[in-house]
Amino acid sequence: MSISQEEKLNIIELIVENVKEWESLKNDKNNLNNIIIEKMNVISANKVIFADCCNDSIVPRRLVLKFPLVNIFSAVFNLEEQKIVNDFVSDFRGKLGLNPRVLYIDKNSRIDEFVECTTLSKNDYFDESIMLNLSEALCELHHNVELKKQYSLLRGKYTLKHRLIDMHKIYKMNFPIRKSVTNEQVDIAYQSFAFESNRLMERLLDDQFFTNLLNHLTQDLENEENIVFSHNDLSVTNVLKLKKDNSLMIIDFDGSNLCFKGYDIGYTFNSLEYDIVKGIAIENQLNNEQKLKFIRNYLTFYYNHFYLQSSQFTQNQLDLETYLNIQIPILIEQIKKGQILSRLFIVIMFGATNDWNAFKLIGNEAIKIQILLTQQIITYYEQNCI
Repeated sequence: MSISQEEKLNIIELIVENVKEWESLKNDKNNLNNIIIEKMNVISANKVIFADCCNDSIVPRRLVLKFPLVNIFSAVFNLEEQKIVNDFVSDFRGKLGLNPRVLYIDKNSRIDEFVECTTLSKNDYFDESIMLNLSEALCELHHNVELKKQYSLLRGKYTLKHRLIDMHKIYKMNFPIRKSVTNEQVDIAYQSFAFESNRLMERLLDDQFFTNLLNHLTQDLENEENIVFSHNDLSVTNVLKLKKDNSLMIIDFDGSNLCFKGYDIGYTFNSLEYDIVKGIAIENQLNNEQKLKFIRNYLTFYYNHFYLQSSQFTQNQLDLETYLNIQIPILIEQIKKGQILSRLFIVIMFGATNDWNAFKLIGNEAIKIQILLTQQIITYYEQNCI
């Protein structure tokens, strides 16, 4: 995408003034010739820009700059708080080699070292080696004790339950507004779907319905041992596969907070069950055997790297198979709740906007998925919470 000369100059100045590896270019009058600036065309909460230096003596030669953008969900989420969390976690993990190295942060931007990579595709989730690697990367994220401690110092014991309660307050204010503009904002071909979506989502306005459902789904958060640092948006675009060794990096922590580990796994499984843009359920889904392998490998990684090392379990340690036989059913139940909770999150997120612009951006077919998800939430409630 094109970028203005003025913006290009401002970006170059930001880099050479704040990235020590590039500071030698500060007084170079040929900066414009040595540095190539290009904007990435993506639907994102950030404006993403790449900076390439043609000078072989500069390392790293490629940088990624991220600038927060006001977007369709800005009325739902606090962008400043999201940036603080994302920058903190990215920097923390970058120093451990688990994320791209963060070179500079201020309140309006962040500069990362570029890594040669691709984002995962949904087809990658059917590659057993990739899924096993992802289960280990996710387990490491969940059980980094220092990360959880530092996050808690930053945001307190703020869990996904607290976040959904905050979102529901906005939902109650904005959903009636969005409902009132359905006729004028939704294409006539999709209005019947929009009206059905409105009808179903009325149920979520009921405080008793919402509170009973949320309390049921988040019971595991009542036990501190179940609480982990959670990504909360583990879609394929937020997982990088490095070209150098095919290892995986989990990125973009804008929506992260504390939750139970089954949420992220449930979110991942959900993302393979429907296509929001196309508005359809995906026929080719992970089967139960593939899901079980993911779960088993996640718990095996935890057993080898955390359970055996913990003084809490020094006495009367279980052997691996006994441990797995106990923990797999427990985690499966968490994942089932995590899947419903992630559906609730998505429905509340879209419903908390005060217009239909989100669907204009990603496609009106997504209204059909909103109907499907809301139906699943209501069915789960009627079967488990009454």
